[in-house]
Formats: sequence, C-alpha cells, structure tokens
Amino acid sequence: MYRKLLKIVSLKKPLKFEISHRLHSNQSYVIPSPLQRVHIPDAALPDIIFEKCGKFPEKIAMECAITGRKYTYEDVRNKAINFSQAITKKLKLRKGDVVTLILPNIPEFGICILGLLKASLIVTTINPLNTLDEMRRQLVDSGSKAIITTCSLHLVVKSSAPLPNMPILTIKTEKTDSTPENVINFQDFVDTPADRNMNMYLTSSEIAVMAYSSGTTGLPKGVLHSHRNLVTHMTQTNVEEIKILEPTTDKHQDVVPAIIPFTHLYGINAVLISSLLHMSKIVTVPKFNPDVFLNLFKEHKPTALHVVPASSKRYLSVLYVIIFIFYIPVLFMINNKMVDHNLLQSLRIVTVGSAPLSSLNEEKFVRKTGNKICLMQGYGTTESNFVTFTRKSDDPTGSVGVPVPNTEMKVVAVGSDTELDHMQEGELFVKGPQIMQGYHKRSDETAKTIIDGWLKTGDLVYYDKNKKFYIVDRLKDMIKVKGYQVAPAELEDVICSYADILDAVVIGVPHDTYGEVPRAYVTVKPGTKLDVHKLEQFMVNKVSNYKYLKGGVVVVKDLPRNALGKYVRHQLRLKYMDASVTKI
Repeated sequence: MYRKLLKIVSLKKPLKFEISHRLHSNQSYVIPSPLQRVHIPDAALPDIIFEKCGKFPEKIAMECAITGRKYTYEDVRNKAINFSQAITKKLKLRKGDVVTLILPNIPEFGICILGLLKASLIVTTINPLNTLDEMRRQLVDSGSKAIITTCSLHLVVKSSAPLPNMPILTIKTEKTDSTPENVINFQDFVDTPADRNMNMYLTSSEIAVMAYSSGTTGLPKGVLHSHRNLVTHMTQTNVEEIKILEPTTDKHQDVVPAIIPFTHLYGINAVLISSLLHMSKIVTVPKFNPDVFLNLFKEHKPTALHVVPASSKRYLSVLYVIIFIFYIPVLFMINNKMVDHNLLQSLRIVTVGSAPLSSLNEEKFVRKTGNKICLMQGYGTTESNFVTFTRKSDDPTGSVGVPVPNTEMKVVAVGSDTELDHMQEGELFVKGPQIMQGYHKRSDETAKTIIDGWLKTGDLVYYDKNKKFYIVDRLKDMIKVKGYQVAPAELEDVICSYADILDAVVIGVPHDTYGEVPRAYVTVKPGTKLDVHKLEQFMVNKVSNYKYLKGGVVVVKDLPRNALGKYVRHQLRLKYMDASVTKI
C-alpha cells in the first residue's frame, strides 16, 4: 500500500552485505503470497466504478468537510461522463494526452479523474504546496496539455505554466469565488450534456496515471500505471483477509475522511478509488486543522481512516498545538486529549502508511483505543502501485506482513543475483500485476528497475521463518561505517525516543578513517536545550559503537519532508551540509 520503514528488531546486530555459506546459487527462494489468488477484471477503471454507481445512485459519494458541498453517486457518474466528452471536444485533446490536476482534496477531484480516464486521457497530479519551479518541472516533464485547479490557486498555477496559452480549467470551491477573466470554467464542462450514444471504448492496457515518485532520494520521475494496474490494486486489497471497507447496502455506508492528499498515488488508490468502488461516503478535507478533524468525527462519524504518522508541520508554544495542511498524523490521535474513545467510537479500522510508526506509538494507539479499532500497516512504492505487503495487528512488531494476493517476493544479495533464505538481508524484488509499466521518457532507468518482470525496489529487507517481511531501510540511504551497514531509520527511531528530541533525520557523511559516519539533524521540543553529551551516553546504551553519531549532531528549526511526511534526504544534504556541527 505504501512505503513503510520500520525499526530494526536487533539494534546491536552488525549489518554486512555478505553471502552466507549456507546459500546455494541454484536454489530458488521466491516467496508467493499466502493469500488466495484473485481474478483481476479485464476492464477500465471508470467503467467498473460507473457500474457500481447505479446500485445506490442516491447515496452521497463525496462531501466537503468544510463547505458541505456534496455529490451523489449519480452526480459523480453523470458529471464525469459529461466532463469526459466536453474536455476532449472543447480543448481538442486526443487519446493519451496528459492533463495535470493541481487541486486540494475537494469533491470535484473524483469527477475530474473519472472523467479524464473515461476520455482515454492520462492523469498526473501536483501537490498545490509545491514551489513554482517544482510545478513547472513536472508540467514540462509530463508534457501536460491542460491543467485543472481552483480559483484560489489560479494565479500561482498560471505562473508555473510552461506555455502562455496553456488551457487552465478552474473550479469554484467557495461561494465567494469569482472565475478569473479569460479562464475556463470547470462547471461549464460538467454541465454540458454528453452524447450517451457515443461509446468511448477503453482497454485495460491503456496508461491511466502518471504518478510522480516522491523524490526522497532524487528528482521525481513519472511512473506509468495502466488501468489494469489500478484495477489490480482495488482487487488485491478487497480480499476478505485484508479488506478495509464494507460494501454499501440499504442500511450501511462506510464513511471515509479524505485527509491523505489525492495528489499522491496513495490518496488516489487507498482513499479515492477504493472508497468509490465500495460506494462509501468520502468526506474531503481541502485545508486541515484540528478543529476540522474533531468536527468531522462528530458530524460524519467515520468508520475507516487512512493516516500517516508524520510529525507536525509546525508547533505553536509549549502547548504543542499542531497545525496541519493536508494530512493528519496518527500522533495527533494518540497524544491529543480531545481525541478520546467517545469521539472514535464509530471508527472500525485505521490504516497507517508512508512513514514509520514506531512500536511505542503502536502500543499507545492500542491502549488509547482499547484495542477495539483494527490497526493495519503496510508497505509499497509508487512503482508497485502502493500495494505490496499487508500487515495486520497480530503480526510481529516491526514486520510489514506478507505479500498481497497475486504477488511474489524474493530477497537478493546486494551486488549479485543470489536469492537469500530467511533472516538474511538483501534487496527486495517484487513481481505482480500491480507493477508499473515503466518510467515516463526514461527507458534506460526502466530497464534497470524492471528485470525479467521483477521490480528492483532498492529496499533492504529480510523475512523470518514464518515468511513475514521486515524493511530495514533504503539501500541508497544506508551508511557504510568500516564495512558495516547502518540503517538511518534505526538510529532515527532511537534518537526520537530521547526526551528532548522532537524529530530526527540521519545521513552519512564522509570520514577519512571509517569511510562514512552517521550525522543526525534534529529538532528539539520547545523550551528545551539539547545536551549532546547526555544524548551521547543515551546512544552508547542503545546501539553498537560503529553506529555512534561520530559525524555530529546538528540542531535545526525544521526538517525537509514531502507532502506525505517522508524525509527528503537529498534536500537535507544540500541545505545543511555546511551547517555548524556539534561534535559528539
């Protein structure tokens, strides 16, 4: 479902890339999913969703948590079909053209994406929080032919457009919004009746989404997913053992807050598409704060919630009041006294993804909810369509669980093609119908990433004797100290357990003797002053000596994260490598 970097089980164990004498190069250690295989429909995504819409057309499909603007399933289907024909005719777009959505989480997002896909267009998305340069870079790289945004974002988006006459459709999200001059009104497109006799035939092999990788280790790349890839995701995650949502009936409809940004593939797949498939009620949150979260629970009584465990965007005073833009960390649910059992009593299940949820916070969540809410975690990448593993609450702490249906895994020794047995660390390779079609305009990188149908993930992993998998860290992020491999995620987890530390990122820095050594960039809690010597003693008692922070500790005001809360390490290196270092 989403990339998940979990704490290492053994903190004192040296990690070296070496092949055990017990390995045999001619022996296969491919691990299939223990879950029953599922049938993947050979159909395009909007056709499946539109068929579902006819079962309960009067049910609310999408509603804005702030304005109350809402659409029924009949509205979504009809307006999406209208939009699919209007945008191709009025903008003269052709099959395979790319359209970019630069939108917050609003009800119209579902209409846009279904309409564009029905028109055989390719959807790509940009987070509205991106800089102008980031927006322009993706618009150019994707070859986008048109943009859809809101009235409030129009001027910013127009400034980022690579061409002066690039069509920009605007959506009114507030009653006071006025459509800027010489722009295209989205409402005119969805209100233009479609020719129902026109059959727009789609195949499952067509490219549906160009999802850009998070860029945590380099510039984002366009990842191409077909309709079949998207349909595979919703089919794999709908099996009885791991399904999150229940089918809608006359008497039941799941309610799903849309807090994870739809501009990320995780939000599109796990929240938007899965909820529409089950005809759930999606409550969109375009701009988030704690009051909205609390009121949403009181008014809409959510039954399923997708969250990320990221730290806050910023803290105000010693009260640690958290201000959110697009996502709600599970830490807020755990630590805020106003989020109590009564508020959460409608909630049946919580899924956590994108960033680490420590075992300590997992235990806090269970204590707070009385173990009455199912907590699910998983792992995936943009390239694997954000579904690879699934983990249930009774799986071992630190594990990402087992492969989802129709998926195979193998762990390969780094630097060779030798497949590894259990409890031996190597690179994760994944094979399944959810794997991307390739990178946009990067055939060489595609060939290096997909080898004989296997996706080379770049993640260091191992599995136990019960074939439960554990993620160690990104191979590119691993720090090589005197030949040993040090996982930043492990050290970050330990550092963040120290009383004065608010957040931490660890990277490797050059060292004349050791090759590389760990350096920590930390933020401290308001009103505290970090005593690095006490932190040093704390680390001595927790980790092996080659994992000590010999590269120093740098106290910073903020740490670079992307919209889903994952560390952007290359930005950290560029921004802070010249910062003064407090040596330990």
